[in-house]
Amino acid sequence: MTDPAAAPRPALGAALRRIGAASLRLVSTRIELAALELGEAQRTLVRWFALCLAAGLLALLAAIALTAALVVALWGTLGWLGLVAFALVYAIAAGALVVRVRGEVAHHPGVLATTMAELRSDLEELQPARDARQPAAETP
Repeated sequence: MTDPAAAPRPALGAALRRIGAASLRLVSTRIELAALELGEAQRTLVRWFALCLAAGLLALLAAIALTAALVVALWGTLGWLGLVAFALVYAIAAGALVVRVRGEVAHHPGVLATTMAELRSDLEELQPARDARQPAAETP
């Protein structure tokens, strides 16, 4: 005769293997998503850095040339005050650029934001519904 207690064990073992395999596939998918997001974030940061560097260098060259031309043209009238005026204009422009970059960085979605949202969604799916755990309140 067969032992009735031994019969459910193979089914339980198979179920646990399926759950384990599904969990590993889920974690693997999330890690792949995280890797894709990190690669995209890296490319974005490198692109922003290169663009900022190129723009800064070109603006610097243009400002040097223009400043030199204007200081030479105004030297008889303003003298060294022309240099001070240009320095103030450049400082104000630099401050405006810093404010703009800080605003863009503050509004950029965080690294791995999509992965974190997917993980939160996974957790919500795995948790039993609250309505099923709590009995419905009776109304008089």
